[in-house]
Amino acid sequence: MSAAFSGMPVELVIASPLARATAMGRAIADSTGARLEFAPGLAEVGRGAWQGLPTAEFRARWIADQAQFFTDPWHWKGHGGESDADLFARGWPVLERALELARGGNVVLASHYNLIRALVTGALGWSARASFAFRNRPAHAALLVDGPSGFELRANDAADPREVE
Repeated sequence: MSAAFSGMPVELVIASPLARATAMGRAIADSTGARLEFAPGLAEVGRGAWQGLPTAEFRARWIADQAQFFTDPWHWKGHGGESDADLFARGWPVLERALELARGGNVVLASHYNLIRALVTGALGWSARASFAFRNRPAHAALLVDGPSGFELRANDAADPREVE
């Protein structure tokens, strides 16, 4: 994915301090010559008591709590960890700061699936239920543009951001 950014005009890359996002952020910054910073606010969702559970147990707990989740998906945190509202609240200020630092230039966030989903769908004003339809595979890009009438999603799950006009 980092090679896909090569030659693009990127002013700033801000990465989560977690290993995979840090590696991706460094690679993108190297391929573009952009400044690189790290922000704890871009870390992946904390799953509380569910963190690190074997997949089968995680799924079983999710199925058992699914009805409660659907009563308020944006604020649900039955596992005792973070909700999507929490993710947005800690990630949005990082994005705002990045946009200020870039002074109109392009910014790349190297982060994690749930954080990116919460930021993109929150910026677009999607409902909490609709936000779970958003998909972005690992090492793929979502291109969010701050346009005259608000944020627009120009690309989602893009393997090469240079292909997006």
